[in-house]
Amino acid sequence: MKTGSCRDVFVKDFDLSYMNEIVEIESECFNSSVRYSEEVFNYYYQRGSIFKVAECGGVIAGYVIADIEDSLCHVVSIAVRRMYRRMGIGSTLLDRALAECKGLGARRAYLEVATSNQPALEMYLKAGFQVIGVIKGYYGVEDAYVMVKELDQRG
Repeated sequence: MKTGSCRDVFVKDFDLSYMNEIVEIESECFNSSVRYSEEVFNYYYQRGSIFKVAECGGVIAGYVIADIEDSLCHVVSIAVRRMYRRMGIGSTLLDRALAECKGLGARRAYLEVATSNQPALEMYLKAGFQVIGVIKGYYGVEDAYVMVKELDQRG
């Protein structure tokens, strides 16, 4: 498949038929000490969490999981296959998840991101998230930024 091209991105709800592709994306994007297992994905699916996939040319290119508790939306995980990065797919998934969180009554979103993950950090900052703290050793030996965004802001 040709890299660097994705004309139409379709975001849709996850279903179990996508599980193998999601596990494959997870393996590609995260090292073994922090990647989620099929059981974790099943947990979020069965819990009824916001779980979306992005499809490009018939291929599942990425996913996002967000969970709501009270008025907080936790962006649990977002990942895009390497060959589909820098095409706006991650931003599209994030926007869709945040819109759904807001529609379900969440007033604030938060997430954790590895301090070394500059592309993701830039995406979150561009989306309006702000760093409010650091969790030492969140990813084993690596620290994570905690980021928040108000969802009830106008504009």
